[in-house]
Amino acid sequence: RLFCFPHAGSGAVQFRFWAQALAPAIDIVAVQPPGREARAHEAPLTSLDAMLAELTPRIAESIHGPYALFGHSMGARLAYEVARELVGGGHGAPKKLLVSGHGTPGSAPRIKLSTMTEQQLYDHLRKSGETPQALLDEPDFMARILPVLKADAGVTEGVPAREGSQLGCPIRAYVGESDPMWKLEDLQGWAKLTRGDFKAQALPGAHLYLVANAQQRMALINELLDLARIEAGITEFKRETIDMRELFQSLHALHQPVAEKRQIALKWDISDYLADLVGDARLLRQALVNVVGNGLKYTKAGG
Repeated sequence: RLFCFPHAGSGAVQFRFWAQALAPAIDIVAVQPPGREARAHEAPLTSLDAMLAELTPRIAESIHGPYALFGHSMGARLAYEVARELVGGGHGAPKKLLVSGHGTPGSAPRIKLSTMTEQQLYDHLRKSGETPQALLDEPDFMARILPVLKADAGVTEGVPAREGSQLGCPIRAYVGESDPMWKLEDLQGWAKLTRGDFKAQALPGAHLYLVANAQQRMALINELLDLARIEAGITEFKRETIDMRELFQSLHALHQPVAEKRQIALKWDISDYLADLVGDARLLRQALVNVVGNGLKYTKAGG
């Protein structure tokens, strides 16, 4: 089971693709803080202590075996702090902690969002180029999201490191190569927070590289599938590269007769999934079938 913590201003929906891609090898639990999506009627929390008090008990109730945690930006700090809370409360250590887009806890980003006005936040989002223009042009959406973004930023920005023991699990840290908020050297301090091994890696993209870059999402999913394979005790497996175009053509051939019978056109956008994947052939094929099968769109012919 993998618990996924969203970045500031975002919510659980961003991990919908992960749930499709990793099933059935890994069960995704997308963490939903108050103030967004299904919990939009609740006020967003503004402190790390309040966030941990809200989320940790819910996560603890959902642990029924091996687990790992992933978090991006604000979510990285939350994942780390929740892991320590869980271990301190008597749970076993996670199998792995994956942190993304966030420096060592207690360090400050190069750009601080928590001190900005809502107009400054809007200007920052527009300048970064990582928020779709269609969303920036929606006043109602921005009126809802900007206060949440500001509150979320205050949960972790400038919050000192908390006292406590090192974790006993491996930590993997990632950052976008052109991230204006954090650089690869800012991640090195994570190594001191675990007795396990540590690796840091810069990946192509900016702060929201996992949202904007499908190839980087797939690379991380590959690693998670390998983790599931190891936990399942599979020591020998066939590692191969899968040609995504060939897979899509095969699936199209499978579904086309159904589409023709119903007099509808079968279409899907494969632009996000064209990168080849390398990993456990059985798990990867199942993951890709899940993604494509859940992503098929049937429309009326000519529509």
